[in-house]
Amino acid sequence: MPPLILFIDNDPAIARIVSYNLEMEGFEVVAAGDAESGLSLSLTRSPDLVILDPNLPRVNGRELCAHLRRRLGVPIIVLTTRPDWLDLETIPPSYDSIIAKPFSLAHLVKKVKGILRHPCA
Repeated sequence: MPPLILFIDNDPAIARIVSYNLEMEGFEVVAAGDAESGLSLSLTRSPDLVILDPNLPRVNGRELCAHLRRRLGVPIIVLTTRPDWLDLETIPPSYDSIIAKPFSLAHLVKKVKGILRHPCA
């Protein structure tokens, strides 16, 4: 069974292209367009890794990451445009990697493969 990735982002175009590229690399992907759907999928699908944009409506991204980390205990990759998330001096333990948007799909796939090969969680 291929590793399952939960992708949470409110931009449907990004969700489609990331999901497609990860699936072409042999991963199974479930996508959610908001935090509530992502939390629901995290309970029913038990992902091996979560990729999310913390800039979702109506949620605090840091709290969402911490909640998912406690609930799932799996690696989390954050995709963001926010400079306060890109400060490597303040990376909280609730996520494993930060990738700035716009991002290279090849870099994201390489990061996913590396984390799933050597999980930090």
